[in-house]
Amino acid sequence: MKLQQPKISLVYGIFKKSKISGTKMRIFGITMKRKGYFALLMSIIVITSCEFQSRHFESINHKIYANPVWLQGTWEQQTDDGVFSESWQKVTDSAYHGVGMFISEGDTLFSERLSIYQSRSIWYYAALVSDQNAGKTIVFELTSSEDSIMVFENKNHDFPQKISYHFISEDSVVAVIEGETKEGSRKDIFSMTRKIIN
Repeated sequence: MKLQQPKISLVYGIFKKSKISGTKMRIFGITMKRKGYFALLMSIIVITSCEFQSRHFESINHKIYANPVWLQGTWEQQTDDGVFSESWQKVTDSAYHGVGMFISEGDTLFSERLSIYQSRSIWYYAALVSDQNAGKTIVFELTSSEDSIMVFENKNHDFPQKISYHFISEDSVVAVIEGETKEGSRKDIFSMTRKIIN
């Protein structure tokens, strides 16, 4: 009498016991010799490995990169109440520092320290506003970027949850802050022009 030996077969990544009778076995309703089973097993391993590598490289290719070089300089928006301005300078290829402020009749009513930087392949926008957020820096992560647009988001912040910069021309930049507040949706648009420094 021949003994039946239990074997392990791979079925969509789940191991199950299969019975072997002599030199043949049945997988997915198909009778196969051991050599055929070995070839099938190797094919599954190769296909799975290729799929993993494909997804791995696909995730690398979909990383979002910022290009804030066009943001360098000083930008201003004149309003009836005063002047809002932002000044940016490049520190390294992966770090830009900025200062934002609102001045009315010679008094600085609002100021913030800004930065756009890269950390572990991810770009961030950070803002430290005087007398706000208990002195803590609020960080937004880059979620969308093109040659002339950068969008940063922090859904856990009260307001804003989204900050975006739109490069219009060499002398024009639009900054938008938006999000949800207790009163509803809010969007503030700052259309700034480059300040010529003599």
